[in-house]
Amino acid sequence: MRIGVISTIKYLPWGGSEELWSRTAKLALKRGLEVNACFIRPQVDHPKWKDLEQAGAQLFYPSSEFSFGTRLASRAGALSYRIGEHVREQARLAPLKAFFATKPDVLLINEGGGILEHSFFEMLVKTMPRLPYVALFHNNFEQVPADSWRADLVRFFSNAEAVLYVAEATLRATERNLATDFANARIVRNPVNIESIDKEPWPQQPLTHLACVGALDVMRKGQDLLLEALSTRGWKARDWRLGIYGSGEHKKYLQELTSYYGLADRVEIHDEVRDVRAIWRDNHALVVPSRIESAPLVIVEAMFCGRPVIATPVGGIREWIQDGRNGFLSEAVTSDAVSAALERSWERRQEWPHMGARGHEDAIRMYDPAPEESLLSILTEAAKPADVQLARAAAL
Repeated sequence: MRIGVISTIKYLPWGGSEELWSRTAKLALKRGLEVNACFIRPQVDHPKWKDLEQAGAQLFYPSSEFSFGTRLASRAGALSYRIGEHVREQARLAPLKAFFATKPDVLLINEGGGILEHSFFEMLVKTMPRLPYVALFHNNFEQVPADSWRADLVRFFSNAEAVLYVAEATLRATERNLATDFANARIVRNPVNIESIDKEPWPQQPLTHLACVGALDVMRKGQDLLLEALSTRGWKARDWRLGIYGSGEHKKYLQELTSYYGLADRVEIHDEVRDVRAIWRDNHALVVPSRIESAPLVIVEAMFCGRPVIATPVGGIREWIQDGRNGFLSEAVTSDAVSAALERSWERRQEWPHMGARGHEDAIRMYDPAPEESLLSILTEAAKPADVQLARAAAL
């Protein structure tokens, strides 16, 4: 069986939305299946993609003309704009055509954002042959498509063998955005980046250490809201430290904002840490002040390590965090609301070890211990010939 994957990641070299499909791909390759993957952004240097290639996957990227076309299209003048757009489109179509020439038996479309972007959707329609496909969505940016193409998008979703979401809230938001219920929708879980699901011993230092883990992208992750909340007089009068862990385009901004709020002696910005447990050996609680989320892996990882979570009530966070049981939820996505949730958590900080223990129990109950097996099973079933699927359905 040949599995084809299209990843729609556009800006980052790697993201949490790549974990499930890449692990599934490596599992498939290990079992002797063929896997090819296509990206819609130019090739980047990241060890995860090198690992996948070394495991036997063939990866397709837009050529260098993609960047050239982007620069040319941005120049003044109608002619150069049209030429640049043409170069850019051809550069993006080329890897898709080469990818589909490998003749996959089943296609997985991995969407890290929300509803498929219109330009990508148009490219896909131009190049995609008739074959069974599965769409996997990790987030929802509350995008309501224009009426002119919403019906086509709904049809595309409905004709998929399965439409997968990593959080119930993301699915419900998409159904609202498209004004359609999807009978082929299913919930899948993301893998966690820790080998053991045992609790990490509780940190013994008396000073309270908070951790904010995630991409340094304030438009999604909201670290600026957290810093503003902690800049008030009440919080400056308390003994605490905050570690911000991650990489992204807003690292310098967050460093400057930390100084702007007078928190340079309280807040330290760390690079991305691959050993998740190393974070929780030193920190007592996770803070997730996100503006946009689906089912963040950092929450599940913190819960497995036995740490309470203080978070905004966006996406699938409510499915994992129960206010007052295993963490605290703010009432809204504002600095005042985040501050209020932090205040409630501070008042009950003596209960944090017990809340972390309950979170550990909840995470064990909710997670999928082998999500790559689950996704590979879905793809295998989707790849079966139509007559086999009809016979199976008739036998049920």
